[in-house]
Amino acid sequence: MGGVPYDLADRVPGSDVSGPTLTIGVSSAVTMRHRWLCGLAAGLLPAILAACGGGSTSGTAIWLIPRRAPDVRVTLSGGCPPNVAFNGDIRNDQVGLDDHLLQENPLRGLVCRYSATAGGPALYRMTSLDETSARQLAEVILRVSTAAPHGATSCPAAFPTATILVFSYLRHSDVDLWYNDTGCQTLDNGRVGAFQGGNPAFYGPFESLIDRLSPPRQP
Repeated sequence: MGGVPYDLADRVPGSDVSGPTLTIGVSSAVTMRHRWLCGLAAGLLPAILAACGGGSTSGTAIWLIPRRAPDVRVTLSGGCPPNVAFNGDIRNDQVGLDDHLLQENPLRGLVCRYSATAGGPALYRMTSLDETSARQLAEVILRVSTAAPHGATSCPAAFPTATILVFSYLRHSDVDLWYNDTGCQTLDNGRVGAFQGGNPAFYGPFESLIDRLSPPRQP
């Protein structure tokens, strides 16, 4: 089984979604996301600001990020929202996510991929994950370092894209992750973050697996 992707054209009109529909103009998407990353870096370590959000993650302190708005709550039952704000974030209802990105052993999963269109940032791929694929992805994510970034590095080109990951569990509510999937890539649950730079488990196994399960659209 594994991932089951389909494009936006295959979505059934009027499908139920959970949480608000959030939209930001295409022309400002990159700028606003870039400003957020710079501001976040400035609040963490001045050294990162020199390269606007970079460095390694070889430290031990957990990267606790400031809460951002607008945010969106996504559930497996509700499916992927048709639009999101690229400078926004996800919102998790459950407690206990202050020292790790997610819980282990999910039962199912969902990958929502977004990119800019003429009408604004929009969903272009929704991929359902069976238990095997969801657990495999969760295990890979749990090996990603959540150490606070430090030092300086240059970032590759960033595009107005984003990905939301949803994991469903038997005994507690779904867990959402926001994946900033271009430029200086980041992954967060709204509280704890992970940075791609100097993070082999991020730019190796995680990126490889997520792109295989739900292939991104080429910019």
